[in-house]
Amino acid sequence: MACGRTLSYVSAHGPREVRRVSRTGIGPLEPSDPILLGAGAPHSIERARIVGMYASGRRARAFAVQQIWARSSRVRQICAQQTRADQIRDPETRAPQIGAVRQSWGRSRSDLTIELPPPILGRYARILLLLPALVGLASACVTRYEVGSNLYREGDLRGALETWRGIQPGEADHELAKTQITVVEAEFGRMLRRYEKRAEFYERENRLAEALLSYRLALKLAPDQPTLLARVQTLVRKLDKAERETLATMRTQLQAGKLKDANESARQLEELNPFNPSLQVDVRQVRAALGERVLRYLEEGKAEIGKAIYADSRERARTNFQRVLDLDPKNKAALGYLSYLEELTEARKNARGGDGSEVATQMPTPAQSEILAEGHYTSARRAERNGDPFAALVQYDQALRLNPKHPRAGAARDDLRAQLQPKIDELEARAKRYFQEEDLQNAVLMWRRVLLIQPRRESAAYNLARAERMLARLEELQAGESGS
Repeated sequence: MACGRTLSYVSAHGPREVRRVSRTGIGPLEPSDPILLGAGAPHSIERARIVGMYASGRRARAFAVQQIWARSSRVRQICAQQTRADQIRDPETRAPQIGAVRQSWGRSRSDLTIELPPPILGRYARILLLLPALVGLASACVTRYEVGSNLYREGDLRGALETWRGIQPGEADHELAKTQITVVEAEFGRMLRRYEKRAEFYERENRLAEALLSYRLALKLAPDQPTLLARVQTLVRKLDKAERETLATMRTQLQAGKLKDANESARQLEELNPFNPSLQVDVRQVRAALGERVLRYLEEGKAEIGKAIYADSRERARTNFQRVLDLDPKNKAALGYLSYLEELTEARKNARGGDGSEVATQMPTPAQSEILAEGHYTSARRAERNGDPFAALVQYDQALRLNPKHPRAGAARDDLRAQLQPKIDELEARAKRYFQEEDLQNAVLMWRRVLLIQPRRESAAYNLARAERMLARLEELQAGESGS
């Protein structure tokens, strides 16, 4: 906040009727373009001039001068308020006074806009030059401490530090600047570590483009660190090589009709660099070919489900759903239908006639949501067998969201949570350690695992929300960097 605020002159008749006033004259202006006003003549003289204009019939000119004077007077009042605050050396006493100045600007924002009718603005714009101290007032009210504060609020930590370091001993803001330098230097170091930890996390996950972005943001904060520059250069070469090789492999696999392998290569490419639009063209081609094949097998399998009272129909359905899994091993619909077929086969075996032959009974075909829920349940059981209990808990949760009455998912999830309960304290300790080391990505991962085991654990929920807010800020900056 500084007294270099501006007064905007807005005409309801469009930008052509608005003029910019400067030391060099009057020119075209957009409606949102600001005009700086200064102190002008002494109050008593200016009031006399306005009264004289009204008395002589020059009402339009008098109206314009009166409006301008009223607003510029308010500007001077707030600037005087800030000047008094700037002279307070004690930071604790000074802070509330600065806050009061900011509130004054906020309350006066709407009052500091003048709407002049186009005839007045076009004919009498020269009267704005009667206020000669245009820029003097603005610059006089701006302190270097406030310039640094503005840079800090805009996210330019380095610029803020350099500005505050330029405040010499004996200046009104020197002690306050020293305090802020200490605070921001610590924040600067934490921000740098967060970017480095985030980059390391992405690099371990083979998400090289995202790692590169985080390293570049760290390098912006510390451009004089040769190790960071070397890491960025190495990662650029590694990413370029990995992209070219994986893309060539995927194209070869697609041409050969190896859709499963091509799909895996597409997944690797998306991990490597989700920001490269040219790669996405090839990835979409693979996904389209795969999706078409998967959909055909699913439809053929579902058609056979309707005739599942016959053993050969069940076998054909099973073959089609297995083909889907060969192309897309995680396809929940195929997993769910296969589970349904197993239940149907088992039910028919248990319902044999007296001569041992199968009885022609038909189980009701479940709804699509029930099929998908069964697919998630099957995925959860596989994850448990593969030693990934947290992935299993995620799949159990998905199954119960789709089908809250699933006959087995609820009990299986509760049993797994009970088995993992003793690990909660260890997971929280690891999360806190990661957080203290500014490794937010891994801290979030640990707290999410705690909540998978104990969803109502308030300490974990609070700490997770805090870490996610900090990560969101980093992601905003990263998104801006990737778009630039």
